[in-house]
Amino acid sequence: MWKLLFVVGFILFFINEIQIGLKGKSSGSQLFFIGTLFLVLSTAAEFITSGFTVQNVFKQSPVWAILFMGAFMLLVYTLFFAVDFKQSYLQDTNKRVCDSGVYALCRHPGVLWFFFLYYGLYQILPSADMLFFFIVGNGLNLAYAIVQDRWTFPKTFVDYSRYKRTTPFLIPNWNSIKNTFETKEGR
Repeated sequence: MWKLLFVVGFILFFINEIQIGLKGKSSGSQLFFIGTLFLVLSTAAEFITSGFTVQNVFKQSPVWAILFMGAFMLLVYTLFFAVDFKQSYLQDTNKRVCDSGVYALCRHPGVLWFFFLYYGLYQILPSADMLFFFIVGNGLNLAYAIVQDRWTFPKTFVDYSRYKRTTPFLIPNWNSIKNTFETKEGR
């Protein structure tokens, strides 16, 4: 059941991108937030029903727990705090990319943090179900980033073509790492 809810969360992400791509509007859509809620709930439920507790995790797997927590904090920061919330999620016209901080690292830094988050979870709880969350989740998340990068974002952000020329897709390079630490405020 939790795996189905997890996949449905991604389906909602894709429907949201289709809606944005066809209508050109991102405001008013709750699908991204509902999909995120489904991912969080399904992952938490899978973890809780496995019998693990926070205390057990930090005692048995401190390195993986730290990786998970760090990736979780970076993912939340990247999606909700590194960008201007109003411009990114509510404004429909003349949107500009955020090209500073974590968004100078690569165009989809959330994909990196998502990978490490679920890798850490799988190392903490090496079960077939958590392996499903890791493999299927990362496959769907990569597909989602490709759809955004090739279809939705060029229609959504007026300066996305420039951003594509200056910032790597997923794998940071030396210049993008340097730019991440040198920039503080984006456009």
